[in-house]
Amino acid sequence: MKKSELERLKGKLLDARPRLTDEIHRSIEAVIEEINPVGEDYKEPSEGLDKEVALERAQEGILNAINDALDRVEAGTFGKCVGCGKAIARDRLEAMPYVAYCTDCERALEAD
Repeated sequence: MKKSELERLKGKLLDARPRLTDEIHRSIEAVIEEINPVGEDYKEPSEGLDKEVALERAQEGILNAINDALDRVEAGTFGKCVGCGKAIARDRLEAMPYVAYCTDCERALEAD
């Protein structure tokens, strides 16, 4: 991978971090508000709460993957599958620069 391409993808990762962090904080605030609505007695949590918690967990997973990808940039292993060591397809990295596995290894993990 060319250094300019690596720097561009690193920039995408760095740009995504604060946005995701903000979204996670908003999700947490929404969950807290759903559990303890201001000025209301206790109420049973809604289905919306379950969805909000699931969304927040997914966002945290992506944030962790971004941080791991940035660690791989620093280690010089970014763009290589952590499973098999082969290069991850450029279009895959372009769409999701935080991915750690090539499509073959990802499928194998999902099958287990």
